[in-house]
Amino acid sequence: MRAVLDVYKSVGRYNYYEGADDDARMEARVKNGMRFFAAIQNNEVIAYLWMHSTSDRFFDEIGLFLAKGADNLWLRDMYVTPRHRGQRLFVNTLNAVICQYFPDCRYLYSDVDHDNSPSLRAHQHLGMEEIGKVSYARICGAWLYRKIEPEFLPQSGFRYPQHFLRLDRHFKSYVQRHLC
Repeated sequence: MRAVLDVYKSVGRYNYYEGADDDARMEARVKNGMRFFAAIQNNEVIAYLWMHSTSDRFFDEIGLFLAKGADNLWLRDMYVTPRHRGQRLFVNTLNAVICQYFPDCRYLYSDVDHDNSPSLRAHQHLGMEEIGKVSYARICGAWLYRKIEPEFLPQSGFRYPQHFLRLDRHFKSYVQRHLC
């Protein structure tokens, strides 16, 4: 896991996830079937991604799982270094990883923050389209409102299907057990 952490440090994203990128988090990702890939040019990491192929996508922010299906993939945390953006690295790196390591993939899923315009454009260049929305708000650090639309998307998780939750020790414990 040290090599993965070194990649995060080399591109300046070690603390991006509020301290979540430690050895335990990386080990949990691998244990839960995620694979890490990096694009390297002249001995420098210029892009990286995590690919989830074996289990459903867990949204730790809201304590819910979205089912993805057995022969589908979920893209996690794709990052292209700032000076290498605009060179179609998102599309080319992702295509190379899928063709080489996941040739039987039927569908590719990903999640993007609604205000991340560069990532949304890259996803559109890849031919991806929006199939649903995950909305949530934390209220005074004690409550959570969450909603997944459309409702028919297969989901499960902490006190599903409740929309309002107290962010208590039960919620935090559930998230810790499923975090990756």
